This record gives sequence, C-alpha cells and structure tokens, in this order.
Amino acid sequence: MAKQLTDLKRDAIALGCRCDVCPLYEAEGPVFPEQHPGAEIVLVGDAPAIQEVRERRPFVGPAGNLLMKAVKAAGLRRNDIHWTNLLLCRPPENDLSRVLEVTKRKNRQIEKANKERLKDAKEAAHQAIRAGSKPVGLDDVPLVPLIPTPMQCCAPRLDKEMEQFSQVIPVGSYAIKQVVGKGAKIFELRGSPVTVERGDREVKMLPTLHPSFVMRNLRWDHVVRSDLRRAVRFFNDKMNWYPPQIHFNPTAEELLAFITRNPVLSCD
Repeated sequence: MAKQLTDLKRDAIALGCRCDVCPLYEAEGPVFPEQHPGAEIVLVGDAPAIQEVRERRPFVGPAGNLLMKAVKAAGLRRNDIHWTNLLLCRPPENDLSRVLEVTKRKNRQIEKANKERLKDAKEAAHQAIRAGSKPVGLDDVPLVPLIPTPMQCCAPRLDKEMEQFSQVIPVGSYAIKQVVGKGAKIFELRGSPVTVERGDREVKMLPTLHPSFVMRNLRWDHVVRSDLRRAVRFFNDKMNWYPPQIHFNPTAEELLAFITRNPVLSCD
C-alpha cells in the first residue's frame, strides 16, 4: 500500500528530504528550520524534541531556553542565527539510537533474503543452461532495497540548506558526525575550532554539547557558554588560531627548528 503523505511531509520532500522511504515516516514532525534574513551562523542540532514539535519551531522549551541564555551571553541574538536540525522529525521517545538499531537489524534480514534470492537465481541459471534454455541474468533478479537511515534521508535537505553558510555550530553527537565527519566524537571536538573545505569555500565550525544533554547534566552549562563565546571569536578571526601544519617524517633540520620555536613540548 502506498504511503499517504501529509502536506508537511510533502513540504519536507520539496526541500530534498526522502520522507517516503525514511524510518521516521510516521514520526512526529517535521519541524522546519527557523530562518532569519542576514544570519551568518547556522546552528545544527540532532532532532526536534516534543516541545519543538508542538510549537513547530526548533530549539524552544527548557533546553532551547538554556541554549538561548548561552547565545545571549556570547553577544548574539536569536535573529543572528539560522536554527535547524539534522533531522526534521522527532524519533520516538527521542531515542534515535533505537531507530538506528532497528533499521540495522531489518537491513541484515533484507541482505540475508537478497543473498538467498541470488543463490536461487544462480541455481536456476545453471539448470537453464544444462537444459539448453536462456538463463535469467542476475541483474534481473528483484532485490529488496536496504532501508536508509533517517540521516541519509534528511542529508540532501541539510546539505542544500547549509550551502549558504560558512560559520557552523553543530550541537549534539549525531549532528557533529554528520556535519564534521563520521569519525568525529563530541567530547573530543567540543570547543575546538575546525576548518574544513567544502567545494571551493572554507567553512568554520565549532562544535558543542546539545542543550538537552546539558539539561540533564547542568555542570556542563558553563562549558556550552564558553564554547559559544569561543565560536563568536573564532568566526570573527579574534582567536589567533590557525589550522596546524602537519609534517610527516620531518627532516632533522625541520625538527630542530620546531623544537627551537616551541621549547615546551608534550608527547602522547
């Protein structure tokens, strides 16, 4: 049976989302980005929570208010930022890890069934050849496509949305992995200036913790405030920070010059 699309889901598809094949097709949402003309910074979260779904607006409710206090402490207004999420829809019970685990398990079952279909097709082809008949090509075997993750379904929309920004604040572990790189880890990168090349442009990023995490662990509140202040300085070129130059297998002369310039060293 074909899925019945709501008007909001159709609007999300128009932005590039693949709602018709997404595991979150029946989830609450979408919650569209909050756009502000002239905003130069984009803040990307993981996914909307229940309060955001109710208000159809990202980063509201207790966690949003906590983040807004940090934003104001950094000298910014809400209108200075483009607010969005990695996912436009809310995972059931805010548990995206559960959705990913179920999707992974279903895909393993699909892969197993597809292997059986290919095995049967090969056997049928051998029998056809022995009987002097034309075998069915393996390319014609109907295979079931794997289920994409919610991140894969929302990625085309997010990529297009972020093309206009060169200053990015990803908040939350999933957002950081999607925006910075799959191997990025939140507690290793948070508060650290990151510069990446996207096509022909340079994008500055400074990741931090998600406000919902901070709501559950208030001792991290000052860390987010500090990170956002660092982000503003970084974006305005006031950090005196430059991407490190990495030398693999340096010569003796290069190593001596480095030690001379940096008398205090630490090794790991």
